Amino acid sequence: MSAGVKNNADDGASHKFVLNVVPAAASVSIFSSYGCSGTDINSCVALENDMAGWVTFPAGVFTVQINSVGYRDITITIPDDAKTGTYQFDAVVCCTDCADYAGSCTTDNLNWGGSAQPIQIIVE
Repeated sequence: MSAGVKNNADDGASHKFVLNVVPAAASVSIFSSYGCSGTDINSCVALENDMAGWVTFPAGVFTVQINSVGYRDITITIPDDAKTGTYQFDAVVCCTDCADYAGSCTTDNLNWGGSAQPIQIIVE
């Protein structure tokens, strides 16, 4: 799959962006299978680390010309022993040469596109 970044910046300039895809959520039964109470992905380190290992995407900054869309491929490889249920990842994009860039790109500090875009994977 691909993530597209539309550069429709008000300043009319090309900008540099970075993509990040982070584990966001999973079915309650998956949390239980990891021995985690609750459903906060950040509190279930083993699950979060496993999910992070399933995702590959180009690291680093890429430039998108004004009024253009830049694409980045995202690959999610589910291991054979993955537990049955729903897994969610959030794709976020940050503008690295914009004034409000925080130095990293997470769901807490994304500065482009308004909100994280969910990617749901259902394992049966």
